[in-house]
Amino acid sequence: MNLITKLLMENKVNVYDAVYVDNGIKRPALGLVIIDVDKSYINKLPSKVQLLSEVRAIFFVSKLEWELLNHWKDMGVKQIRKDDGNNVHLYELHDRFIQFKHNPLFKFLERGKAYDLNDLISHCALIEG
Repeated sequence: MNLITKLLMENKVNVYDAVYVDNGIKRPALGLVIIDVDKSYINKLPSKVQLLSEVRAIFFVSKLEWELLNHWKDMGVKQIRKDDGNNVHLYELHDRFIQFKHNPLFKFLERGKAYDLNDLISHCALIEG
């Protein structure tokens, strides 16, 4: 649990509608006030980059991609990789298992990077509709 979450859980919090003005452009915003914060926390507040590093990446996948990933997992596939030619390679214990040439699916995969299939599935969210 990060420090911001701890502060929100342990202190009284007021939330209100606000307006953020940037270069004369008004944007809706959310105001958040944490009341009676212990001053020892002030120097420990994490930066935005540190907070975002705690958020795991989520890939949004279509129903077909979701079903294929789970089917391949059931078949024993361990890794998936997309090459520079947009071909998808599936690996079972580091041996080539199957290859899909010029596949229009899985656009979210980085080319040349191998993904552990179980880890990839845990980072996927199904697009509804």
